[in-house]
Amino acid sequence: MENMNNIGLGKVSFSQNGKINTSGAVPYVNAQMLVPYGMAVAVPVGENTFMFPVGNTALCMGVVQKPFSIPLQNGEVMLYSSGGANIILKNDGRVLINGREV
Repeated sequence: MENMNNIGLGKVSFSQNGKINTSGAVPYVNAQMLVPYGMAVAVPVGENTFMFPVGNTALCMGVVQKPFSIPLQNGEVMLYSSGGANIILKNDGRVLINGREV
């Protein structure tokens, strides 16, 4: 691949409709997010991303995870928003939404 040396971190400078612009060593415009089927994300401006060049643009492979204050056990999953809402899938089968079991 001709752009393999451009793999690396970027900082989101714009985000809309599943596409982002990043600043960094190699800035990208209209880069697409790589997410699991059925999910959609709107990455907040300022988040650090891992970019993988493809042709004349790039794919955002993910966002660098920030430390979080809610304790998770190995194997548990948490979805969260920038506003603080969260859903936790516990190892014992429980589901917590904003700390409440459903």
